[in-house]
Amino acid sequence: MQFRKTVVFTTLAVLLSVSLNGFSEIEFLKAVPDGIDFGTVEEGPPVAVTVTVRNTGTAPVEITNVRTNCACTEAVLEKHSLNPGEQAELNVIYTTDGRPGPFEKKVIFTTNIPGEEPLEIFTLKGTVNEAPSAKIAATPRRITLAGNDRRDGKKQAVAIENEGSLPLVVTGIRSRDGENVYFDGSGQAAVTIDPGQTKTVEIQLAGKAGSASEREYILIECNARNAGDSGYFIIVQYDAP
Repeated sequence: MQFRKTVVFTTLAVLLSVSLNGFSEIEFLKAVPDGIDFGTVEEGPPVAVTVTVRNTGTAPVEITNVRTNCACTEAVLEKHSLNPGEQAELNVIYTTDGRPGPFEKKVIFTTNIPGEEPLEIFTLKGTVNEAPSAKIAATPRRITLAGNDRRDGKKQAVAIENEGSLPLVVTGIRSRDGENVYFDGSGQAAVTIDPGQTKTVEIQLAGKAGSASEREYILIECNARNAGDSGYFIIVQYDAP
């Protein structure tokens, strides 16, 4: 596969050859070239290309389906019925936000040719540079309370490291159900950790009665990219006595 680098909208001629039920040896759809390499792009703005789809054969073609191999890529065809000599624009957009790293996505056509398999008509590829962000790593990520610690609880030190490129701001530490608040950044100064730095916080874990093994989660509320919408969790395992 030959790729041509571009970072702007590009118009491509599309042709393809098949021999089936009345379409004997007719060239009707094919990408020339059949791929675009965007090279390295920055995370955030989408990348897009416009492709011209042309019926260069002698019979009408119905494009019954246009899809991509990823929900992150959108492909919209101007029209799906092409008589001989007709053409239509195909707009392809790849969403880079939240998707750092290399990508290779395909646009797939299905036509009205009986028995024809879906056709990988066009490929776009490139590499997305990750946007600057804070990233959190906590040690330990899993805390086990057994014996007297399970019954009485314990004070636990947690090292919070910023593995990202922007300051990490911790605004709260609490149990997932909200019943236990270990640190409240709204009432105290938020904890700010510079890139590559680590700060240690101490939390007082409550003991638990009973004999069944239980598990709880401690939520660290912060601006870390890898925390996502649900937050960054530490597991607390209460072993059976």
